[in-house]
Amino acid sequence: MTGLFPIVPPVTVASFSGRFDQPTRGSAQPHGRVTVLLELGSGSMTVAGRQERLLIVGLQHTPTAFVHQGSIDCVEIKLAPSVAVRLGFGLGDLMGSMAPLDALLGSDADRLANRLASAAVADRAVVVQNVVRDRLRRVRTTSVVNSLQRLERTRSTDDLRAVASEAGISRSTLWRQTKAALGVSPQHYVALRRFELAASMLGKGLPAAQVATTVGYFDQAHMHRDIRRFANISPRELMVEQNATYVQD
Repeated sequence: MTGLFPIVPPVTVASFSGRFDQPTRGSAQPHGRVTVLLELGSGSMTVAGRQERLLIVGLQHTPTAFVHQGSIDCVEIKLAPSVAVRLGFGLGDLMGSMAPLDALLGSDADRLANRLASAAVADRAVVVQNVVRDRLRRVRTTSVVNSLQRLERTRSTDDLRAVASEAGISRSTLWRQTKAALGVSPQHYVALRRFELAASMLGKGLPAAQVATTVGYFDQAHMHRDIRRFANISPRELMVEQNATYVQD
């Protein structure tokens, strides 16, 4: 395979807290992972106009607006799609949308929230890692998961033939598997993942030309079009936004 991204982290965990007397608005850029949000404080969390305390957000095409108000203690869990699929999340139905976490996990959603609320902030990542590991032990890795793991490392749509070949399937089967599992085509997911890495690198202040080459764009104009497509802003505006900070533990 000619172009490989770094391996998508299976699970990442972050905690955000603060007291907001007035509604505090922001937006999250699209990325190539599935997001689980758990609001453990007494305040309110509204995501894309939907107010939920325990929420799973599927892959998004465009920025997702959020509003926090009151005493916020939010845990954000990001899952690689291959991990989310193994956990049994129906991502095909979540593309561009979201759902209450208990609709997918049942009473396990409340149990997870209670465990995180009682844990020290520094220990929350360990709690989540243990829960995910325990659930993954009960399920087998499927051919679809194997295909997704390869897809998560692909930086160019030109490499999709190699992805299918290494997975032992045809390109049309790869397309059907990805569309059913994630709600998007392999080409769209590669573009989304490429945008995510470009946004991260631009936020670190790396030159646009270097970023475009590193993440697999044909040129800067190609990167500019993709950033407009997913972020609705220019690369320079995205760089400023990526450098903006939010209250984080």
